[in-house]
Amino acid sequence: MHLAVAVLVAVSSLIGAPDCVGFSPPVDGPIVRGFAPVGDYAGHWGIDFGVAAGTEVQAAGAGTVTFAGSVAGMLTVTLDHGGSLKTSYSYLSDATVATGWRVVAGQVVGHSGFHHGEAALH
Repeated sequence: MHLAVAVLVAVSSLIGAPDCVGFSPPVDGPIVRGFAPVGDYAGHWGIDFGVAAGTEVQAAGAGTVTFAGSVAGMLTVTLDHGGSLKTSYSYLSDATVATGWRVVAGQVVGHSGFHHGEAALH
């Protein structure tokens, strides 16, 4: 199982979310910072992929866009997949979806950008 999907499954089991079977990583790239929910600033509640800026970011699964905008100066898209399972995609250079849109698994929701001068997707 790919680490990104494993993280989704691990997190969903902790919060009682539905099964993540069928979810896919949002980009094809190496994980450069892992899920570490403890530490500075309450930890790192996600994973970072090292991908070139402008890489297409795809929905890990079907859902509804509940947010598309800026969070702490970073463009973010959040999808609600039902139950208590949500995925967020941050450090985007643009969003190709808007709040309220329904998306299918694999649909492009935006393009990756930069965080602290490094090309990445969170």
